[in-house]
Amino acid sequence: MGILVGAIGFWLPTLVLVGFAVGYPMVGVGGAAAATLATVFVAATVFQRIKRGRPIGYYQQLAILVLHRARIRRAPIVLRSGPWDLGRRV
Repeated sequence: MGILVGAIGFWLPTLVLVGFAVGYPMVGVGGAAAATLATVFVAATVFQRIKRGRPIGYYQQLAILVLHRARIRRAPIVLRSGPWDLGRRV
């Protein structure tokens, strides 16, 4: 659903403006419908290939990790590798 809303939010204003520029705004609306369908199809295919053979929620976790590495969002999981200690000295 998010892909559909994002595609409509991008393609509709963009192609309507292009349609106004060439004098046919309704052609922009039709083009936006076609571009939205194409975007949803391509995005679904990409997500299907990413997930193939992996558990439920895999690409959501992958997206969170990518955002964490780009320092946009903190990941709510432990990403540390190496020995652990209790944080106290004996």
